Amino acid sequence: MIPVKLTMRNFMCYRDGVPPLSFDGLHLACLSGENGSGKSALIDAMTWALWGKARTTGTKISDDELIASGKAEMEVDFEFAVGQQHYRIIRKRSRPKKAGGAGQSLLEFQVADGDGFRAISGDGKAQTQQRIIDTLHMDYDTFINSAYLRQGHADEFTVKDPSKRKEVLAQILGLALYDELEERAREMARQRETERLQVESTLGGLSEELARRPAYEAELEQAQNELARTAALMQAKDAALNGLRQQKEALQNKKTQLDELEARLGQNASDLERWQAQAGQHRSRIKEHEAVISRRPAIEEGFTRFTEARQINEELDKKLRQSASLEKTRAQLEKRLQDSLNELKTSHAVTQNRMGELAARVQKLPDLKDRLGQAQGQLRQLDEQEAARQPQEEAAQKLQAAVNHLEAAITRLEREIAGTAEKLDLLATQTEAKCPLCGTALTADGLEHIAAEYTRDRQTKSDLLASTRAELAQKQNELKARQQAVSLASRKMNAEKTQAQSQAEIIKNDIAAAEEAAGQLAELKAALADIERHLAQRDFAVDDQRKLEAVEAELASLGYDAEKHEQVRQQLQHLGNFEADKRRLEEAERLMPQERETALNAEKAAQELRDRIAVSRRQKEALAAELTQLPQVQQNLAAAERENPSQLSVSPVIYNSQMVQ
Repeated sequence: MIPVKLTMRNFMCYRDGVPPLSFDGLHLACLSGENGSGKSALIDAMTWALWGKARTTGTKISDDELIASGKAEMEVDFEFAVGQQHYRIIRKRSRPKKAGGAGQSLLEFQVADGDGFRAISGDGKAQTQQRIIDTLHMDYDTFINSAYLRQGHADEFTVKDPSKRKEVLAQILGLALYDELEERAREMARQRETERLQVESTLGGLSEELARRPAYEAELEQAQNELARTAALMQAKDAALNGLRQQKEALQNKKTQLDELEARLGQNASDLERWQAQAGQHRSRIKEHEAVISRRPAIEEGFTRFTEARQINEELDKKLRQSASLEKTRAQLEKRLQDSLNELKTSHAVTQNRMGELAARVQKLPDLKDRLGQAQGQLRQLDEQEAARQPQEEAAQKLQAAVNHLEAAITRLEREIAGTAEKLDLLATQTEAKCPLCGTALTADGLEHIAAEYTRDRQTKSDLLASTRAELAQKQNELKARQQAVSLASRKMNAEKTQAQSQAEIIKNDIAAAEEAAGQLAELKAALADIERHLAQRDFAVDDQRKLEAVEAELASLGYDAEKHEQVRQQLQHLGNFEADKRRLEEAERLMPQERETALNAEKAAQELRDRIAVSRRQKEALAAELTQLPQVQQNLAAAERENPSQLSVSPVIYNSQMVQ
């Protein structure tokens, strides 16, 4: 297989507009480029076109994954040569139109024929694929193990088992052709052996027949004599038989004519009824048209009155529509005026209520100022009481300082007593006559003296520690009692002060609100006076009042009379039939000539059918008289056929004579 031209559309990384890749003039080619530039995709396009399979880095991918991202379909057009013959494969694939569906595939196989290509595809995709493999003498597995070594699969042929390697080599070397020839030779040998056995059997039968030839010849001579005698008899019988057959055939033809004639009579009778019915219908319509035309003066006079009444009614309908529109506009304007009046009344009531609320606040202003003075006086008293509690707080602070000093002294004494105890423990473990602290040589008396001094110092400090602890407990009790008293007084003072401050702040806010209400009250008095003026003079919604006056004036000038309109409607209803009568009159005058001509044609056609039926009936009577002979002729013919000697069986004798010859 030699590649000739490769054309791709939306295949993997190759999208629309990719120019065809021509292999003309190439004997050896090398593709180079960065990873992912599409080198392997060219080989994948060829293998997919040839076998419907493609591999990427050794992993098989589905056909839909070969379609370029974002595209709905792909196509590969591959031309190649096998020997001196030029072929072409077109393979297409489209994605499923909906989720869960199946994609569509198309495969065409063509061979070069003159200036173009001729289709040689099979009945289905599978048959077409098999024709491609038969043309290539190679399937996909053979290709990837021989002509095409994929990246990372160079040893794929060597790792296969012996039977697979043998199969691949057989396909590469074309050994399958020899297997096919061997099978065809065996089939031909079996056919020749069967033919030989059949010929031998036939020869055996012919030999037996040849042995009986003299007997066959005697039988042949006797049969020929009998045949000559019978032939003369048959000739006479055949002449009589043929005469009866011709007579029967002639009578049967007349019976057929009779059947056809009866069918035509039935059809003519049906057509006659139809034409007579049409003629009757047209005559009936002519009478109806004549009746309408006879009423022409009354119809035209009534239609004139109807037209005048309809014109008046249309004018009154127009005025009615205008009046209804104006009435609707007037109702809307009146509603808007009433809404404006209601809005003014509502504003008047709301303003009065608001003024009452503000007046009530203003009346509370003197009392609020008195209460504010009382609250401020209470705050000054609380400040004086807070200043009087300052010595108690200072005494508590002094007690706290004394407690802190005693706690520090206790800590220092405990540390010193612990240090003295460590020194005594060190002297008790000393075995040499040296000072354990400075290393000076000591006598036994010196050691005892030092130990006694340490013991006295520890006892003195222990006594001091006990007295200090007792003093600390006393000071702590005093401090706790004083702190509780100060805390209780402070909480009470703070609560009273907070309450007094809150009450003073509330009163200040109420005073500010009352003073603001006094200002608002003056503004609302002016607004209330303005609202009352609008209500008294009715100078609100002036534009709507002008529009309402214009609408009422237009209604008055329109002059619509409902009673007259009703009278015209009744008159129009009473005269309404004349409109339909006028249409019928015009239609009668237009259709009368046509109806008369059509009725005349129908009567003429009916008369022609009557004449034709009369002729057919006479022919029917003549044929029926002749057909009375048919039963006797059929009976004679049956008897003659039974007596005909041509029914004798002579075929076995003729067969045997032919076999002997």
